[in-house]
Amino acid sequence: MFHPPIIFFIAWLFVVASCDKYDQPEITPPGSIPNTAPKSLADEDIFVFSPDNSVILQGSAEDNEHDKISFEWKKIKGAASSPIENSNIFKAKVSNLDIGEYEFELTAADARGLAGKDTVKVIVLAKPSNEFVSNQLKGECPFGCSYTVKIDIPLPSVYRVFVQYSDKPTNWFETFDGTKPPSATGDIFWMSGGELLIFSYNEYVQSVRIIY
Repeated sequence: MFHPPIIFFIAWLFVVASCDKYDQPEITPPGSIPNTAPKSLADEDIFVFSPDNSVILQGSAEDNEHDKISFEWKKIKGAASSPIENSNIFKAKVSNLDIGEYEFELTAADARGLAGKDTVKVIVLAKPSNEFVSNQLKGECPFGCSYTVKIDIPLPSVYRVFVQYSDKPTNWFETFDGTKPPSATGDIFWMSGGELLIFSYNEYVQSVRIIY
């Protein structure tokens, strides 16, 4: 015997069940979130003045998934006679550098096999014939650090300024190059009345070197 009410009721249950199925939010199974490669961050370019012949390579990494990161330094340009000590940590030492330009690559890899790379140049220069070096810095560090260096020699219109940080005592970083157009750097400096004024955002300046 045909029972329309029963047929309609069964059809209504099927429609409701189908709607409930498609209205439910999609649940992402654990572990299926896409993994992204870490971002490798090598230090800014480093300068060395002969007869000094070693530097400290330092870097870091950013990872969206906060995985454990492994590091590896390797030389991709420069003389083969310059070994890397502790090449599998973020802070390594390179020694026996000759005058010339080197380039080192920092690889930061996560536990799931993805990796990011960054490079840093190391430029080894001959000892300058005309230079001013001072570690007599007067510093104040309330928000960042500001330093004053007394310049007791006349400087020409073109010169280059380098700074050395306390946690990287073998490395020099160029703050200003008067032979090139101005560019933004990590430090800000200016000359005023025979004094060099330097502001550094997050590192302690140990020494200043001016070559001309």
